[in-house]
Amino acid sequence: MRERSALRTGVYLAAGPAMFAAASADQPPAPLIKRGPRSNTYRVPARRLPDEEG
Repeated sequence: MRERSALRTGVYLAAGPAMFAAASADQPPAPLIKRGPRSNTYRVPARRLPDEEG
C-alpha cells in the first residue's frame, strides 16, 4: 500500500510542471474565444417522428 502511495505522489509531482504549462498556455487566448457571437454549446436539430398509431 505504501508503494502505491509513493508511486502516486511521484506521478503527481512529475505531471505538475506539465499541467502548469498547459494551464498557462490556455489563459492568453481565453478573452479572444469568449468574445463575439460564438457559443460553446452544441445545437442538435431535432425532428418529430410520426406517431406509430396514426
